[in-house]
Amino acid sequence: RQVESLVGLLFSITRPALLATVTAVSALFGFFSALVLLPFWIFYALRHERQALNWFYGLWPVQWQDDVRAIVHIIDRTFGAYIRGQLFLGVVIGTATGLAMWAIGLAQPLVLGLIAGVLELVPLLGPILSFLVIAIVALATDADKLLAVAIAFIVIQQLENNLLVPRVQGRAVQFNPAIVMLLLVIGGAIWGLLGTLLVVPIAAACRDVYRYLYHRLREAELANHSNGQQLD
Repeated sequence: RQVESLVGLLFSITRPALLATVTAVSALFGFFSALVLLPFWIFYALRHERQALNWFYGLWPVQWQDDVRAIVHIIDRTFGAYIRGQLFLGVVIGTATGLAMWAIGLAQPLVLGLIAGVLELVPLLGPILSFLVIAIVALATDADKLLAVAIAFIVIQQLENNLLVPRVQGRAVQFNPAIVMLLLVIGGAIWGLLGTLLVVPIAAACRDVYRYLYHRLREAELANHSNGQQLD
């Protein structure tokens, strides 16, 4: 009975950690699966882009089609700028991290740089996650190099935040960091890791579309008002 009680106690203690580990592994597997499938989806989407857009525009009334085209252009511009910026940051940060880990003498610097570059796609939280992963590797292989790893990350992040991010993402998103953090929490809670990747450009596109529709409605109201005055 004592053995059974001890086993039950150990199971009740370790169960939350096991569930959290399984959930995290499943989320990471889904995330990397999406990254693998994304290039194939982009290839087929671009291959039939013109036919798909013409079919989509044809679903709307003729008098609305110009506005629909403008909205699609806004969304495409916002997502395109954001994705290009994130990919560029991922390449730069991944390369810098790999070189820094190689200079420090950490094992598998190429793999660590690749991990840092991929996690850079996650806004704001990506650098923290990559540091945690590389810090765990440093602790497991050579704990004496953990301080050098931390210093290297601080230097890289300072250069990124002060030089790269304002130039690359300033035009694409133009959100306050506090708003970005809130969006990441909401996106992660609803869609998981994929939500953290998509919620910021979706919110930026919705903001720009709202601005466009607001100005269009204002123009329509002013035009109707002017026509009413002329008739009077």
